Amino acid sequence: MTNNEAMTHSNTIGINYSDAQLRVLVEECITQLHSTFTLKGVCSYVFYWAMEEGQTTNIGLYESTQLAPADCERVRCVLEQIVREGRIVIDEEQYKKLTN
Repeated sequence: MTNNEAMTHSNTIGINYSDAQLRVLVEECITQLHSTFTLKGVCSYVFYWAMEEGQTTNIGLYESTQLAPADCERVRCVLEQIVREGRIVIDEEQYKKLTN
């Protein structure tokens, strides 16, 4: 890991949402987004609401605008579950809604 990578990971924000709460938040995000969206976009949405609702694991001043890698992975897993349910598909680097 380079120094820049280490700094990036140390400046990320963790979230306190349960898996069920995270699923609801991801569902809300998908509903509000256009027909295509990215993992990064969904992670930004989750990050915004975690900050608004005080659902972050970090205490003190925040210098980051990114979710911790482990939480981005949690979001990706939720999206994969929704793909398996047949409501969205993965098209290269983007997700695409199949229904509104």
